[in-house]
Amino acid sequence: MRERQARLLLNIGAVVAAIRDAPGTTVEDFVALLDVALEHELDFACDIAFYGPTDYPMTGRLLRALACKVPGFEFNSLRRWLSLPGQFEQLMGE
Repeated sequence: MRERQARLLLNIGAVVAAIRDAPGTTVEDFVALLDVALEHELDFACDIAFYGPTDYPMTGRLLRALACKVPGFEFNSLRRWLSLPGQFEQLMGE
């Protein structure tokens, strides 16, 4: 089990590195990069989950504005961490 977990973490690290180093040219590229950074570089999604979306009104506003610029983008890192009923919707204003 530990060997499998170690291999999985190496694979995840390689994917994150590829995303980090990929050239960004569109709004979609940069929003996707932000989503990866929220989870793998900042640990910010877990902070929002722990303290609650109401403690991050400016961040929520920024994320909502970005989500409007890229229709259909879901911020998977936030959706995973904000798993209590209504938490993600509260942050994203849905």
